[in-house]
Amino acid sequence: PLTGFVIPETFSASPETPPSMPDDTPTKGRQRRQRQRWPVLSVVMSTLVISGVAVGIWLSLTGASVRRLSPATLSNGLSVALGRWQRPGDLNAHLFAGPRNFSGGVYPVPCHSHNDYRRRIPLLQALSAGCTSVEADLWLDENVADIKVGHSRRSLRSDYTLQSLYIEPLVTILTYQNSPAPADPSLAVNVTSVGVFETGLNVPLVLLLDFKSYGRALWPVVQRQLGALREKGWLTFWD
Repeated sequence: PLTGFVIPETFSASPETPPSMPDDTPTKGRQRRQRQRWPVLSVVMSTLVISGVAVGIWLSLTGASVRRLSPATLSNGLSVALGRWQRPGDLNAHLFAGPRNFSGGVYPVPCHSHNDYRRRIPLLQALSAGCTSVEADLWLDENVADIKVGHSRRSLRSDYTLQSLYIEPLVTILTYQNSPAPADPSLAVNVTSVGVFETGLNVPLVLLLDFKSYGRALWPVVQRQLGALREKGWLTFWD
């Protein structure tokens, strides 16, 4: 019989693998991203704060400028009439309820109130701004032989007439200004009548009448309605 023998197994010696350590790469990445994000957030927040401060300063300066440039509330008959006006014809009721000066503190300036009848209070608001010229567009209402004021026929109102918006108020104002005496006689040298502005009693007021309907029919009615101003000598004329 064969004699057997056992060859022992040989093992290759290899270095021991060190125990695995937890991988902290994701944590470090998050930390880096957070560190990168904070400067961006700081810049955005700083920008928002600076912008808010700038807007606040701008609003404050704008408000101060508006208050500074806004005209002061004047104590005169014109301001009283403006505050109480509701419809044409109200001037007669309220003018004499105010202080004994119609337009004190209002300084006339060479400006024109175009389409004046479109203002909330025709004529009076233009005078309160110192306008020395106002405009009215005239339409003859042949049904009642009266003159309506408006931009087009569709916009005409029964209470918006040349008489109610302009002739009657001007007669009232000029009567008030010239009776019993000018508010400041020193400003009315060598004149027999004074105008609507107490800071410039010699300054004339232009009433520009724009004929919108047929002039041949409209002109005689205009002439007749201007009679109240003409009789007092308050109209300019050409000879």
